[in-house]
Amino acid sequence: MEDAVVLGAVSSDRLALAQAHDSRFRELERIKTEVWSEQAELAITIQDNTEYLELGFQSFGRWLASAAPKSRSAMYAYMALVRELEEVPTKDLRQMDVGSAKVVAKVPKRLRSPEIIEAAKLEPRETVKFVQERHPDLHIETQVPRQYAFTRTQATAIDGAIELCRVIKGVDTEPEALEAICADYLISHQDVWKKIQAGEIVV
Repeated sequence: MEDAVVLGAVSSDRLALAQAHDSRFRELERIKTEVWSEQAELAITIQDNTEYLELGFQSFGRWLASAAPKSRSAMYAYMALVRELEEVPTKDLRQMDVGSAKVVAKVPKRLRSPEIIEAAKLEPRETVKFVQERHPDLHIETQVPRQYAFTRTQATAIDGAIELCRVIKGVDTEPEALEAICADYLISHQDVWKKIQAGEIVV
């Protein structure tokens, strides 16, 4: 009987620990979903009210580089996204993954029904599927994730090209900038590219 009591206590302790880990994990997942929009909203407020001057910075860009040195480019994209979705209630936006919010942003405002807003609280793939079924004429595409590991030198060159493209082309996000850069490269070498597509050049 004594062994059973001890085993029961151990089992109970393990269950409590597992539940604590599960609870914290779910909390972090919720925070991760909420934080991008809240950060963007705060950044917009600081920019629109020129609060960066009160904080001792000559420009919003300098403040953002100081406040978000690792995510400055992403923050500009998040700010643009929040501005685009200004009619979406904050409580709903807080429940959207940034990928799902980007899908909603591609839907014309007149078509952003309550059902689409609710669907945006699902994972991006499900949000895309829902919008595609409701509005196939919009040709909403499923995002294809790509991951690369760059050296510091490579990252410096790539980040510089993205920032330059953002200024020249006026694009908002890194994927859009990379697409524009690659499109320009294809156009400037279109003769070779056509031969590769035709099988005349094997790579």
